[in-house]
Amino acid sequence: MSDLLPAARQAVGAAIEVVSDGVRYGILIARLAKAGLALRHMADLARSTFEYVGEVAASVDRLAEMAAGMNVDADTVAEHHQAADIMRGALANATTMANECEEMSSLFDEASDAHQADYGDVAEAFQAMPVEPADRGFYANR
Repeated sequence: MSDLLPAARQAVGAAIEVVSDGVRYGILIARLAKAGLALRHMADLARSTFEYVGEVAASVDRLAEMAAGMNVDADTVAEHHQAADIMRGALANATTMANECEEMSSLFDEASDAHQADYGDVAEAFQAMPVEPADRGFYANR
């Protein structure tokens, strides 16, 4: 598992702690959803950008082979293959990053779902109260 996942779990835990500090339920749910969407977008962007890099790497390899067939010196051909390998390495790193972004996005979705399951009924009941609620401090865990 990635080094980013413990940090993401910690961030999700911190986001949930914010609720105890008085952040409204709906705002938290919206922020968790927004974070999940942003991470999914980042994953899609990384994949689409680096898919192109993978195509360029294949093209550079083809050109290097064409150059080799035209008796271009071996060092130049090797440097082109090396450049293509570097591009493929960047593609692999971007794919890993995209996968980690999707995993973190799922964690934010899970946190949102869990929070709604734990507190959704409470938030609805609180909003539906026929009387004015007490000061927020009254409702804090003691």
